[in-house]
Amino acid sequence: MEKDTLYGFRQRVTPGAKAAGDIDENGNFIKTKSPELFNYAIYLVTASNATIYPIQMWMNGEVFSVKADRVLKMPEALMNAEAAVSETKPLLPEKPRMVLKLTPLPLTADKNTGRAKALATANAVVVLYKSGGKLRYGVLKKFTDRAHASLQ
Repeated sequence: MEKDTLYGFRQRVTPGAKAAGDIDENGNFIKTKSPELFNYAIYLVTASNATIYPIQMWMNGEVFSVKADRVLKMPEALMNAEAAVSETKPLLPEKPRMVLKLTPLPLTADKNTGRAKALATANAVVVLYKSGGKLRYGVLKKFTDRAHASLQ
């Protein structure tokens, strides 16, 4: 059996101008803290020829339905802007047989798998999928951070 590997990347985004705070009913200033916002990119990479059918995904403990799109062109490289000399490295291995980009969607029907829920409590991403007629779990401990982006 060939091993499938899950990769996950997150990029912090700034939503633009934010309010410094609000005033409560007593006229006191309440400083507001903006939530951390991220764009996510999640990939399932396989060296197998078997068709993969994603069933459900947990991301940061929250359950989602999942859409899978085959990636025909390899994703862009990860840049290290803090290095003295600009460095790039590929996001994914160079010779995978198949790469699927996984997109979380609003949950339509919970498959209620206890094992996946348990895995989701200690991992950033868990994907339940079917490959070669068997149920499998893709597990990602933590996301790889990409450079910060600003949305204006």
